[in-house]
Amino acid sequence: MISKRFETKASPIGNQAINARIETAAAQGPQLRSEITAEDRARWTPAEIGPEKVTAWANESFDIATSPSVGYSVQKDGACWYSADQREYHGGDKL
Repeated sequence: MISKRFETKASPIGNQAINARIETAAAQGPQLRSEITAEDRARWTPAEIGPEKVTAWANESFDIATSPSVGYSVQKDGACWYSADQREYHGGDKL
């Protein structure tokens, strides 16, 4: 079971800044993919993928996604919220 305890508070980052980061990352993706070699992929891919590797990957991904500097969510009441006053994103205009 993966369990984490939140100790940090998300930094208040506006959605315009988040959208700009997403657009920048999307624009840079094709260039990054073209720079990754077969040797890089081989080095990054474990010979065997078992429960320990999957758990390590999940924990690393969770740490990144919940890091306040990423701006992925707002930590509130021990949970990750979409924004300070909205627990989930339900479509429509972004805040």
